[in-house]
Amino acid sequence: MPVATSARWFVLLILAVGGGAAAAQSDPCPEALADAERRYQEQDYAAVEPAVSACIYSDDAEPDEVQEGYRLLALSLLRQGQLPEARLTVVNLLGVNYDYEPDVVYDPPSYVSLVTAVKEQLRVEAGRGGAVVDLNAAPEDEIAPLAGVGPALARRIVSFRDAMGPFDDLAALVVVEGVTPRLVERLARVAVVRPVDVGR
Repeated sequence: MPVATSARWFVLLILAVGGGAAAAQSDPCPEALADAERRYQEQDYAAVEPAVSACIYSDDAEPDEVQEGYRLLALSLLRQGQLPEARLTVVNLLGVNYDYEPDVVYDPPSYVSLVTAVKEQLRVEAGRGGAVVDLNAAPEDEIAPLAGVGPALARRIVSFRDAMGPFDDLAALVVVEGVTPRLVERLARVAVVRPVDVGR
């Protein structure tokens, strides 16, 4: 093989390998989930949330990765006795995949029961035309745990709402810095914007 052809193939190989490495580096989830799983198994429950946050708040994460991140977070919160936080985390998980079912063999019974109860409550709420979080009324600490939001974005949503008035619909959230159309699609499963009676 001529030297020029060999050099060309070598350059193409380097580009292909480098491109693959760059793509792998852009997805923080596999490493974050492995770290969170390890910490959960070691009973270092408080360290699970920081480990999964790189994944569950990432727009680049795949739905199954976000789902697993919320699962690990809910499990760790249950182990710490933080039931309300675990419940909200399961709401977020179901916002990613409402058809999700826990593993009744592998997952702890308390977690299986929690997922079942939250699904039933969401079913009832949907039947009443309700939703979990009203973004025109909820405080930051109720908005922050929603899928893909986090504390900083929740603060911007509330600040924008306070300064400019209530949102007309969920799509209007894109005017807030950091809110993408993909995030609005996620939020549509777990949040609404109800009209505000300005006459009150």
